Amino acid sequence: MKRKEKPFVSVVIPVLNAEQYIDEVLTALERQTYNADFFETILVDNESTDETIPLAKEYDVELLINSRSKNPYISRNMGVKKAKGEIIAFLDVTCIPIPTWMEEGVKLIQKGADLVGGHIKFKYSSPPSIGEWYDSITFVNVKQYIEEENAAAGGNIFLSRKVWEFTGSFPEDRRSGADILWTKKATSMGYKLVFGEHVTVYYPARKLKGVLRKSFRVGIGHPKIWIEENLEFHRVAWRIVEGFLPPDSDKLQQRIRQRGQKVLEGKFILLWCIEYMSNTTRSFGRLLGLLKVYSDRLLSF
Repeated sequence: MKRKEKPFVSVVIPVLNAEQYIDEVLTALERQTYNADFFETILVDNESTDETIPLAKEYDVELLINSRSKNPYISRNMGVKKAKGEIIAFLDVTCIPIPTWMEEGVKLIQKGADLVGGHIKFKYSSPPSIGEWYDSITFVNVKQYIEEENAAAGGNIFLSRKVWEFTGSFPEDRRSGADILWTKKATSMGYKLVFGEHVTVYYPARKLKGVLRKSFRVGIGHPKIWIEENLEFHRVAWRIVEGFLPPDSDKLQQRIRQRGQKVLEGKFILLWCIEYMSNTTRSFGRLLGLLKVYSDRLLSF
């Protein structure tokens, strides 16, 4: 790209007690092949109590403080209000971009995409734990989610500012799932979402405890999304119940094959057990989320 053709990009990163990641992600942004004169980094801190803020101040970033709530969607909304870019890039602090990340994201927007869901690759401990392997075949399959749901998670997304202006900000009344809901809203309005194969970041795979926490947190957000999508109550109830049933072995094996993790074929029984634990944990989260939806409605009367 010629210098005069480069659009200005605003990278928005919500953070909370991220001292172990902050240096790596900000250093990775400094090493982008995209000209530094044509992008800014906006860090929105959710009142961290560790060394996140002192470490961030060592870099050329715009630092905002979200004192309203420890909620990444509120932080992202704050970041966009401050942003000057015609292109917005949402990046999680745990997602470390490759040097050409920004250039590849901008290229797809310039070619006609309105939103880009970037490729999230996993990095593992040495040796990897079984929880990390399970995480890698279960969560953040961005390509599949875009193809099947026409939506994407917010940890690695590029979008044209016009999409934000017409779609509106992220819902601020939930802790999980608002990025999926928001991108689905944007695509339902006719905006084009594409998968960015080369818009790559590396993300640390979770160990088992982190996987179960993720499952529970994601589950809490599901009922509100389903109800807003006018899903019948019996279907909502069934989605909660089915998580307590034994997992489908064929579907688990298919995920293993899709991710190309042949090393996991010998660990299938253990992975199946973790799948069962994860599904059950998510259904408990869904049950809690459903109760929260109806209790909030009762309180609103």
